[in-house]
Amino acid sequence: IMLKEAAQIISQAHQNGLVAILWIYPRGKNIPDPKEGGLTAGAAGIATSLGADFVKITVPHEEKNQTIAEILNFVQNIAGNTKVICSGGEAINPEQFLKNIYDQINNGHVHGAAIGRNIYQHKLNYAIKMTEAIYGIIYENLTLDQAIKILK
Repeated sequence: IMLKEAAQIISQAHQNGLVAILWIYPRGKNIPDPKEGGLTAGAAGIATSLGADFVKITVPHEEKNQTIAEILNFVQNIAGNTKVICSGGEAINPEQFLKNIYDQINNGHVHGAAIGRNIYQHKLNYAIKMTEAIYGIIYENLTLDQAIKILK
């Protein structure tokens, strides 16, 4: 039912000149590992099949000698023309967070990051600097060191 409704909404969005973004986070009692790479790739494949322009996914964890970036690269390949956006995840050390985003964008070849608590849980001045650093990584091709310097 949800997939049918999503397909209809995507079609309506496109008919009205809008982009369609799906948040696909498989979870529930029948999902033993919601951060498993194959499951994440399947979610991206569903978004592609439904015609979504973007899909927001939970970042998978490392597995079977594959880094997160390698898995994300696979996920983006499965997604085809649907652009993958990674969720921001839980609040972590800001420099590690920037490193994660850098790796997702530059090594995982995803197209963006949707950030919440890793920005809004900081004081305004620092949140602005974090936003500028993330922007620099995603849109200005900054190195990780350049992005970290923005924070300081």
